[in-house]
Amino acid sequence: MSAIQAAWPSGTECIAKYNFHGTAEQDLPFCKGDVLTIVAVTKDPNWYKAKNKVGREGIIPANYVQKREGVKAGTKLSLMPPEQRHYTTDADGLCTRLIKPKVMEGTVAAQDEFYRSGWALNMKELKLLQTIGKGEFGDVMLGDYRGNKVAVKCIKNDATAQAFLAEASVMTQLRHNNLVQLLGVIVEEKGGLYIVTEYMAKGSLVDYLRSRGRSVLGGDCLLKFSL
Repeated sequence: MSAIQAAWPSGTECIAKYNFHGTAEQDLPFCKGDVLTIVAVTKDPNWYKAKNKVGREGIIPANYVQKREGVKAGTKLSLMPPEQRHYTTDADGLCTRLIKPKVMEGTVAAQDEFYRSGWALNMKELKLLQTIGKGEFGDVMLGDYRGNKVAVKCIKNDATAQAFLAEASVMTQLRHNNLVQLLGVIVEEKGGLYIVTEYMAKGSLVDYLRSRGRSVLGGDCLLKFSL
């Protein structure tokens, strides 16, 4: 860690960039892609005390993890750039084929931004199991990500997907016990969008309130749901 970099406070969420097996009893081993939470700064600024998702605590190297940050408010993300040039010119004026389409000026490629902020997931580690909901935008599926049940919004590659990019970027900034937690986002090269969240086994709160929930819940409970 650089000496000028501010220490991450307790509660900071970070994601592992590499595997760490640990060499001492106090070390906390982890695998690339694991999400860890900072518990405290150690005397050595190159190491933190952290805990994993099951609550085990230990020491981790700072340069093996990346701080998770919310996508900056106002950032214009591009899933399917309106301006796509497949050729450009190099320094000698020769025509050169671009590997990726050119992103429209004033926007940021969504894939790059979610990776930069620590929210990009690996499609190879996601298994889509069964459809648990359908909508005009696409399907909601039960999935498995690194051995954990997750819910996955599979967004169709059209204009609707752009609106869901905005939703996902807002979710990177939110964490509350009463909110479904975003786990990460996958943006495919062809423009497919997958929003991965924690799986709520008892279903949708909206569906519950629209059905039997109205008859069994009082005003106080409904008020608490809104807070």
